Amino acid sequence: MNNDLGTPEAVAVLFDTLRSANTALDDGAADGPALVAAVADMAGGLGLTMDSGSDSDTDDTEQIDDLVSRREQARQAKDWAIADALRAELSSLGIVVEDTPSGPLWHRA
Repeated sequence: MNNDLGTPEAVAVLFDTLRSANTALDDGAADGPALVAAVADMAGGLGLTMDSGSDSDTDDTEQIDDLVSRREQARQAKDWAIADALRAELSSLGIVVEDTPSGPLWHRA
């Protein structure tokens, strides 16, 4: 308890990663969405929640699920161009898709 459980260091890492994510997104780097997801995960570990500031986030879940499903179908058909285009569309909506052995998972960036 003498060092506050390392909270200052954890917050410093969170902000460093956030800066890197912002730079990557501004530069159009491929790792931008992954860095945003890492920031969200770290923030959650610290008990913080991230909000995009938009009230419409809860209204588009069905649309996002449909896009993720269509992307997964394209991936299974090995139609990489369509899968990549759908991932780009999801990314433009602020959605990060992670492919896992049990299927795709998505979350807001």
